[in-house]
Amino acid sequence: MPGITATITAFILTILFLLVKPVAARGYPRSGSKTLHTVSGFSLVKLTGVVLFGVLPLLVLLSSGVDPAEYGLQKGDNTGYWYLFIGLPLLIVVISAFASRNQETMNLYPDLKFRTWTPGRLTILTAGWLLYLTAYEFLFRGFLFFSCYYSFGFTTAAIINIVLYSLAHIPKGIKETAGAIPFGLLLCWITWLTGSIWIPLIAHLSLALSTQYFAIYHHAEMKFRWSVKSSKVL
Repeated sequence: MPGITATITAFILTILFLLVKPVAARGYPRSGSKTLHTVSGFSLVKLTGVVLFGVLPLLVLLSSGVDPAEYGLQKGDNTGYWYLFIGLPLLIVVISAFASRNQETMNLYPDLKFRTWTPGRLTILTAGWLLYLTAYEFLFRGFLFFSCYYSFGFTTAAIINIVLYSLAHIPKGIKETAGAIPFGLLLCWITWLTGSIWIPLIAHLSLALSTQYFAIYHHAEMKFRWSVKSSKVL
């Protein structure tokens, strides 16, 4: 896949997601259950990401006659860097535990605004992010990075990747957009180092899910419970 073609494709898919996301987030009509409305909006956003960031790039590669495994899906040298596989997520979780205490983070997260968090609701939250970020990493660190790396080399591939990756974070504010620059560079470097997207995916999941969980934990009006006897949507 030529790097310029992958860059244009990734750019179009990113812009399309940013345009469709507010519509998908509306979920089912508000005339129904508040819980259903909230969950459906979250689910539609994540599924939209799966289609745009995962399914469509995969179809583009397949239609081009190339092996998707060469674009980050292969095992790579993850065993040789097992310490990154274990140590990086742990470091991210520790940092997230402290960073998630501020009010700005709790205003943004978690994505689902429930007062009562049951195992079922946590499963929906976790599964949504797992599917979404798998597709997300495939687009940015798989499809886009390897296409540009094969065409232009590491430096140019990383710059293109970081620019588009940061663009995708603009709706979440200047801090997350700026933070996407060093984090994006780190993920590109690990992708290049291991030859696959799997450690970057684990790292990204660690960041996203720990931020969600700690935001719930620190939120004064949110509690972990086994049942939803008195559950309300914020």
